[in-house]
Amino acid sequence: MEFNKHEKQLYTVVGFLVLFPVLCASTFTASRATYYGTPDGYGTPSGACGFGEYGRTVNNGYVSAVSRALYKDGAGCGACYQVRCKNPHLCNYDGVNIVVTDYGEGDRTDFILSPRAFSKLALPNLDKKLMSYGVVEVEYKRISCNYYPTHHINNSVITYKISEHSNYPYYLALTILHVSGKNDITAVELWQKETNQWKAMRRVYGAVWDMANPPRGPITLRFQATTNLGYTYWVYSTNAIPKIWKAGAAYQANILFLTNQNSTLKFQDPSSINSNSDTTCWRFKTGSHTPVKKKMEFNKHEKQLYTVVGFLVLFPVLCASTFTASRATYYGTPDGYGTPSGACGFGEYGRTVNNGYVSAVSRALYKDGAGCGACYQVRCKNPHLCTYDGVNIVVTDYGEGDRTDFILSPRAFSKLALPNLDKKLMSYGVVEVEYKRISCNYYPTHHINNSIITYKISEHSNYPYYLALTILHVSGKNDNTAVELWQKETNQWKAMRRVYGAVWDMANPPRGPITLRFQATTNLGYTYWVYSTNAIPKLWKAGTAYQAKVKLIIAK
Repeated sequence: MEFNKHEKQLYTVVGFLVLFPVLCASTFTASRATYYGTPDGYGTPSGACGFGEYGRTVNNGYVSAVSRALYKDGAGCGACYQVRCKNPHLCNYDGVNIVVTDYGEGDRTDFILSPRAFSKLALPNLDKKLMSYGVVEVEYKRISCNYYPTHHINNSVITYKISEHSNYPYYLALTILHVSGKNDITAVELWQKETNQWKAMRRVYGAVWDMANPPRGPITLRFQATTNLGYTYWVYSTNAIPKIWKAGAAYQANILFLTNQNSTLKFQDPSSINSNSDTTCWRFKTGSHTPVKKKMEFNKHEKQLYTVVGFLVLFPVLCASTFTASRATYYGTPDGYGTPSGACGFGEYGRTVNNGYVSAVSRALYKDGAGCGACYQVRCKNPHLCTYDGVNIVVTDYGEGDRTDFILSPRAFSKLALPNLDKKLMSYGVVEVEYKRISCNYYPTHHINNSIITYKISEHSNYPYYLALTILHVSGKNDNTAVELWQKETNQWKAMRRVYGAVWDMANPPRGPITLRFQATTNLGYTYWVYSTNAIPKLWKAGTAYQAKVKLIIAK
């Protein structure tokens, strides 16, 4: 076992190449961290990962929102990191192990920690002093997730929950809660026996994946995992979901994750799902016409011209006032109200708003989040089972069903029915409906002469470094399509970014009081801006709601 000079050099190089990824993965990365406010120091149930209440308490509340680089468009949800502060006079050496439950950008930060997590960085009795700093220099590294209780000693697991707004057997949505090791889930597919093919689920947002008309159970799943070193591979779980699955149930897939980092891996692209949306109204551009004669007499050609112009003017109004045919189903909740983990980011407000008459809607009505908070009248077309008026609902979530536009809360679905026929109607599962957009008048307001936009500073905001707003309510039939803040220093408007749903954010916002402007788009397609000076006070606080008294176009 003696090596000449060239052999020693060769094996030195080979050894370095083998160990280099491991060395890189074990080192810390320099960054900055701050924290957001919550009443009890735990996380928030309305985080961008879609974890709901689980995201508030998981890992004993040691959770964090992370930057775009770590959030990875939702693939980073549930990942674990060791974060430690670099100030030896204030901070302990080990720091805190956190779980990613949310997305948020701060003042050059990668972590916006829960108060409990931020406090755990400190030496004994120095947590208050550390928190007074607001932002601290930290270093972090990815670690294996071992907070989740499991008896699978020899195998690793993926834990997932069937989301509350799923509806057996028409619509299935999964939330990936926990992945063992240092793996990110980058694709989920279901095996279809009928076609002998894998069918890709769609990432709705965060850790939430969905599929309309899933295969009948028991369902076999496969997960595409990507390690912290960039290796991508598939893991399989037969009978991962039972034949008769239920919304709200959690399951564990007992699988073998990759442990040999030098294994040869094959990558397979999952098939994509394309969806097409139809529009029911068109926008027309009309030209100029001859002025009306003083005697108000029209020749044949003028009559024809004004008839056409009148039709073009009235057509959008007629189109907007008529009902559109569709289908509706419902999801299950313990109390019949909505879900606090909807894709709009409303949290608990989304569960109880409008007395629980809420709905998830299709992609065409969700509008990438611009449709959040919109109101619709939905009525069932079966006169033997359903009332004429139906139900007025508020959009709080996104979901695709069996050719449906609405996945209603149980309370909303029941309200479609005639007296004492709600149970019979619900036994149908899916019903033919018709719907139309209506003005939102469920929100209490004393602003009779003006209309309002109601918004809340999200719980994971952190004054003055990071501001996130959730648009809760917009009067009339208006969609909020952009939000901008006025910057006095540059005399310019600066756009906020739609994180997801109705949530908008900005790192390093201007110092308050803050003037906002909102871009609104009516149901007829008109787009315009409304302004609110001093919309947010100088010393704003996370969790506080405000109303902007503005002049919106209110269409009847």
